[in-house]
Formats: sequence, C-alpha cells, structure tokens
Amino acid sequence: MSVTLHIPVQVEDDDFVDLVLYSGFDTFSWWRSVSYDETNRRVTLTADDPSDDELTVDFQVGLDELAKAADETGKTNPGLFERLANLDIDADDADAIVQTAVFGEIVYG
Repeated sequence: MSVTLHIPVQVEDDDFVDLVLYSGFDTFSWWRSVSYDETNRRVTLTADDPSDDELTVDFQVGLDELAKAADETGKTNPGLFERLANLDIDADDADAIVQTAVFGEIVYG
C-alpha cells in the first residue's frame, strides 16, 4: 500500500514562464506560434486543431491557468513537481502542461 502526496511547489512568475515557454515545447509540430504578454501575464498560442490537422485554433491562457495545468499534469506525471521545484523541466513536461491548459488533456504525444 502507498499514499500519493501532492506537495505545493512555489515558483516565481518569471521562472515559471522561462521553464514552460522557453523549454522548447513549441518545437513540437502541433504548436504553430507562441507568444507571452508580460503585462497581462497571458500566453497566446496557435495550435493544430486536434479534430482536423488542416486547421489551426487560437488560445489565450493566463499564468494561473498554466499553474493549474501543471498541478493537474503533475498528478499523473511522476517527478514533475520535483523537476518544477528544481527549475528543471524539459520540453515534454512543458508540452504536457500547455496541452492540459489549452485542450484540457494531452491530445498529442
């Protein structure tokens, strides 16, 4: 028997943006464009439409939405919370976080 603990991880806004947006996740082919508005703390993304890869869809998500997605993703992604605490996530981690924030689940990958 075991228990699962989800221990809160606090990361500064700038570090979180750097971790997620500059991890290289946007090199995956389904991300067409990504930009960050520092003033409004919002990310604008264009991605392939999961239902039709000939189309694209636009999204805007705030840092709070990305943080919630990181929390949700971490529940099923072993080690993510530790990597976030160590400021050491990779493109796959960031892609899973952003897909969760944008699509509500991981649809590519």
